[in-house]
This record gives sequence, C-alpha cells and structure tokens, in this order.
Amino acid sequence: MKKKIYSLLMLAIAAFAFTSCEDVPMPYDKPGFASETDEPMVLLTGDGTVENPYSVASALYLITEGKITEDKVYVEGTISKIDEIDTSTQYGNATYYISDDGSTTSQLEVFRGYNLGGAKFKSNTDIKVGDKVIIYGQLVYYNQKTPEFTQGSSIYSLNGQTAGGDEPAGEAKGSGTQADPFNVAGAIAKCKEIGTTAPSETYYVKGTVVEGATADESFNNITFDIADTDGGAKFKCYQVKGTDGKDLPKGFSVNKGDEVVVCGPIYNYSGNTPETAGKSAAYIVSVNGKATSEGGSDTPQPSGSSTIDNPYTVEKALEMINALSDNESTTESFYIKGKVTRKANTADEIGPNSSKKYKDMNYYISDDGSKSYELYVYRGKYLEGADFTDYEQLKENDEVIIYGQLQKYIDTKNGNAVVPEVKNSKIVKLNGKTTDGGSGEQSGPGTISGNTITVNAIDFGVSNGVAMGTQTLADGTKLEFDGGGNSNAPKYYDTGTNIRMYPKNSVTITASKDIEKVVFNCDEYQGTICNASGDITASPGTVTVDGKVVTVKQVNSKTSTITNTSSSTGAASQIRIISIEITYAN
Repeated sequence: MKKKIYSLLMLAIAAFAFTSCEDVPMPYDKPGFASETDEPMVLLTGDGTVENPYSVASALYLITEGKITEDKVYVEGTISKIDEIDTSTQYGNATYYISDDGSTTSQLEVFRGYNLGGAKFKSNTDIKVGDKVIIYGQLVYYNQKTPEFTQGSSIYSLNGQTAGGDEPAGEAKGSGTQADPFNVAGAIAKCKEIGTTAPSETYYVKGTVVEGATADESFNNITFDIADTDGGAKFKCYQVKGTDGKDLPKGFSVNKGDEVVVCGPIYNYSGNTPETAGKSAAYIVSVNGKATSEGGSDTPQPSGSSTIDNPYTVEKALEMINALSDNESTTESFYIKGKVTRKANTADEIGPNSSKKYKDMNYYISDDGSKSYELYVYRGKYLEGADFTDYEQLKENDEVIIYGQLQKYIDTKNGNAVVPEVKNSKIVKLNGKTTDGGSGEQSGPGTISGNTITVNAIDFGVSNGVAMGTQTLADGTKLEFDGGGNSNAPKYYDTGTNIRMYPKNSVTITASKDIEKVVFNCDEYQGTICNASGDITASPGTVTVDGKVVTVKQVNSKTSTITNTSSSTGAASQIRIISIEITYAN
C-alpha cells in the first residue's frame, strides 16, 4: 500500500522548531517527533483513507495536536497488546492497542472496537498480538490523556483479509427473523459464519439499494446490492424472486435508495461475496413497505380491539410482541384475524392415517396471506379448541380468527432467533364460520348419547395451567368459566386431568334447550375429595353431593350458573372436575 509524506510544510515547521529551540528540551516525547536521544525523526504518513491509511504515529500526532475531525478514518498498525475480548452476545467488542512496529511504545488504544467488518467477537482467538490490522473509526483524545479509537470502531482488514466492499460493514444488528431482520452488517457477519455452502435455513435481511436494477425478463428475477449506509459494505441480493417467490412482473425494478427486505438462504459465495443463494431461492419481502406484486400493497397496519367482531390484525399482534421482553408472554389471550400462509406440520403427523397422530397444528398467518410479516401459531387447536383430526382441516389462504396468548419466543437452537408466536390458541372462526362447514354440527368436544352430552376435562384441549375461558361443546352448548373476583380463574391442569374451580369461581352453562340436570364427576388429592366440601350453589338448580359426584337437578332452564362458595383453603376448597354430564329435558 502506497505511503505519502503527510505534509512537507509540517516537516519544514518541525525542522524550524528543532533548529530554533534546540537548547530547550521538550517536556515530553510527542508521537511523530524524535526525542533528544532518538535517531532520525519518524515521518508522518498516510491521509486516513482506505487506500492510504494513517500510520499509528500519524494518528497519535493528529490526536495530541488537536488536529482530528469528526470524520472516521483508517489507521494501519500491528496489535501490540490486548486488554479484553468480550465474546458475549450482548457486547461482543474488544479493547486492545496497536503500534507501528508491534511494540508497546507509542501505542494507540482501540476502545471497545468490533471485529472484521463490524461483526461481534465470538472467540478469544479472533485477534492476537502481532496481527496486522487496519482500523476504521473515530479518533478522540479521551480526557486529554488517552489517544484512542472511541467505542464503535471496526477492523477493516485483518492480516490482509477484508469484509468486502469499500467500507467496513459497521455494527451488526438483527437476528435474521421477520420481526428482527439482519442489517447488512449482520448479514455479512452471518454469511462469514455460515461459509461457502448455502444452508437450508432462511434469513431476513434489510438494507438500502445501492444501484437501481431491472428484473431479468427471461427468469423473472432480479439481482442488486444493498448496504446499510451510502458507500457502505454491500450485500448481494442475487437472482431474487418477488413476494412469496412469485415471478416478478414485467418491467419490475428497484431504484437507488429503496429500502428492501429480502428473505432466503444466505452464504459467503467463493469466500468473498456475502449474498442470497441464487436461482430464485430467495425472494423480496417488500420494497419501501410494499409487496412486489403489480400495483403493490401497503404494509399492513396495526388495528383492532381484540374482540371477536373486531380482532387484532396480525401486524397489531406483531407490534405487541415486539414490545415484550425475550421469552415473555402475555397473561391475557387476544382475538387475532389472519390468513394461513403455510403449515409447519406434515400430513404424516396429523390425521387418521398419520404415524404421530398429533392433535394440534403449527402454522403461520399473515394479514394478506403472503409470507411477509408472519405470525407463528404454536400447537394451535381447531375450532373452539377441538383436536385436529385431519391434516386438511386447515389449508393455505384459509381465513381464521384465533384466540390465544402472545409470546416473544427466543429460539436458542437457531442463533437466538426471535419468533413472534401465539400459544395456547384455538380457532374461533374458520372462513367466517364457527362450525366445520361439513356436517353442520358444532366442532367442539363432547359425546352425545340421547338427551345427554358428556365431556372430559382433557377433551377441551386447554394447555396445562391455562384458564378455561369460554368453551363450546359438540352440540352448541356453551360453558363460560369465570373467576368471580378470585385472582385465579378456573384452569385446566394435566395433573389429574381436571378443571380446578377455586372459591368464588363459577361456570355458566347455556344451551339451546332446557337443562334437566348437570353432573360433575370430581377428583381427589391425597385422600381429600375435591368438591369444595359441598359448598356449591346453582342458579337455578338444586345441588346434592355424594362422594365425588356433584349433581345439580331441577334446573328447568336454558341457563344455569354453578358457583364454588367455599371459604376454606387447600384442595378441599376447590372443585376439581374430571368430567361434566349435561342432560336436557325431553
């Protein structure tokens, strides 16, 4: 790399200073100047550009003489000392020193700088004393005592290896998920980690288009570069398709300055080009917030009030999830409306002929049915909490309203990826209907025999420790469980497979015809029968208790509210319901 004499004028001034003041010693040695015992003066070299970085002596002189600006510069040197390399995921920076000759004299401190290309340090061996580096960052004279690169610098070149591009990548951000896409620096760092073979995993990357490009009409895809900043390190979006992997419309183009989000496999092609895998393996999620289909579609906006008549949009749910802490979930459940974009299970896992016979399904929904801005539904139940019995009960583009809790899940098995999801959910409407649309019968749990319907607590499909809420049986009868002022509402528990109704809790049963009687078959705990010791009322109805069986007779109404009135504590104060039998009047 070429070197330049910093300034002929500066040399002249220095020479004048030495000849006119040779009898007055300097109070201290200044970098770039010889002391009385030194041999020839060190020439100040470089101009701070990537082509011609400053030497360490030049940088020290500029700092101590107050000649630095707010511009970031390049300085070349050899690592002479390392104080700390923080390999934690939170910081990932290092504090070390560089000098021109690798010795510990005339050093320049690099305070909390980042690794090659702005990536975080992941190993204590990423750098070592003796490494040749070019650092890019802001020079400061900290407290007028310590010349240094201030926090946030990065290594542009390490032993001759660069991160690619004309500028360093900067600070890596994002986790590569839809909710938290990589910036270009983050994508470059991830590509270097992945290596030269494209993986099966897909990642979201967000950046600004460097130069405009038009789609290839032969293959209906497009290739362009994105960066975090003007002139910054580049990431190549190579042969990407349109939203959801569809062919790009004729004449589709991106312009310099457009903000783009892409999704697909990424890797470090040939070891020197971070990019998406080619041949339409990746796709454009959005350009300036719009899908790539002709005419575009605005990015969905957060809306809704979380009622069944005005459910949240998926975008509103994502907004709420993003505000949560890592792995935090809401205690409250919400109504959310969206379209099914894809199913995460296979036909071999769900259905009468499946090998695993799962009773719930993992799937994704979005506001417009595209794979942009998706929400993951984890182990969701079917209509009104019923089990899934067939893989084809749910299809892509089905419109659903679901009811469940929101969670910001951190997937530690996939690089701490952020997964916005809904858990403990059920579908309350499928394509506008609350029934399965086939037989016309309700889809909820329960076995009908004559005038009686029987349902086991486990059949509701509610997860362990989750409030029961409102449930609908196979014949349309509704059960509304209510806390009644107790901080604990009625909940289902795997232990004993029962519904626990605590003091003040109630359940209101509403049918389409008069109810004759209701029977609760209760559980016991360590020899104690859990039926609230008979402290139960019904309105209307008369209550009798016989061992583990609670019977409510003489209801003679389409509605009855059954309440736990116990004032004691412990298991004896609870009604632990294993099953419920409802008999209707003839």
